[in-house]
Amino acid sequence: MFILLALLISLTHADAILDRIKNDKHPWVEVRKSEGIVVYSKDLTGSDLFAFKAKGVLKGPIESYLDLIRRVSEHKRWSPSLIDKYVVEKRSEIEVITRDVHFLPWPLTNRDLIVHNKLYLDHEEGYLVVGAHSIEHEDYPIKEDFVRARLSIGAIFLRPKSKDKTEIKLIIHIDPKGSVPHWMINEIQKNWPLNYLKGLEKQVAKHSPKSLGSKVQMMLDQLRRKYNGR
Repeated sequence: MFILLALLISLTHADAILDRIKNDKHPWVEVRKSEGIVVYSKDLTGSDLFAFKAKGVLKGPIESYLDLIRRVSEHKRWSPSLIDKYVVEKRSEIEVITRDVHFLPWPLTNRDLIVHNKLYLDHEEGYLVVGAHSIEHEDYPIKEDFVRARLSIGAIFLRPKSKDKTEIKLIIHIDPKGSVPHWMINEIQKNWPLNYLKGLEKQVAKHSPKSLGSKVQMMLDQLRRKYNGR
């Protein structure tokens, strides 16, 4: 019962933040386009920081993307500014708590986050979603040499476009905290979604996926059956 309750709370948080972004009166505004990926920003009521969205069809099968994204320590190979990412707590095959460490140049202080990550199936739109958001963890208090950033939502939506292409959408809203001016954060972060997806695509091109695990494979099979093999 406790595990089920924790799962419901987690998904409710992610869905609530995504709904807030989706339903906010401000429109998505295109800020960049490169190599088939379009990046948008969105002003949010009550926040000085933009939400960002990127979407495109990337080369590589969905199995490769799922397998690579689930390899937590590998994320620093493509995720901009990420210098370390490791599992703090494994709750299931599809749910982990991680600590993410990001480099910021001097005189700024490096950031860290404690992040809840879970894979779930979006039945309404037909995506497998890797949802993530910040939490607190009693075993990982804030360290003096880090600023604890806050990830309101990070969500990667994936579905197969063809045998060797994957449709991907990324939505993120993050506050790095500290004394960095918000206008500067918005300017810097607008490049992050594009760099993340292009970096991920390059790693997928070099990656040979292994078994996805029974739960992940079951979810992927369900997605394909329900949405006509896309």
